[in-house]
Amino acid sequence: MDGGLGPDGMAFGADGNLYVAHFGKGCVDVIDPEGAVITGIPLGGKNPTNVAFWETSLYVTEVEKGQVVRLDIGVRGQALYGLPG
Repeated sequence: MDGGLGPDGMAFGADGNLYVAHFGKGCVDVIDPEGAVITGIPLGGKNPTNVAFWETSLYVTEVEKGQVVRLDIGVRGQALYGLPG
């Protein structure tokens, strides 16, 4: 991950990709199963810290502007081990 201070919160999508809050870069990086960054989803502030899925949206906390950003990405979160899907 280039730029910023690096990764913070992360969550797996049902699409198999890892969604990572990239603190200092102002985006959520999407990393494929082979480990390549395939895209960065820009946010309104530079410091995202946590990500969480709810239905087909990704919620991101961003501390520079003190907000929670909802990204309608059309992907559900991966079911957690041991919990019903």
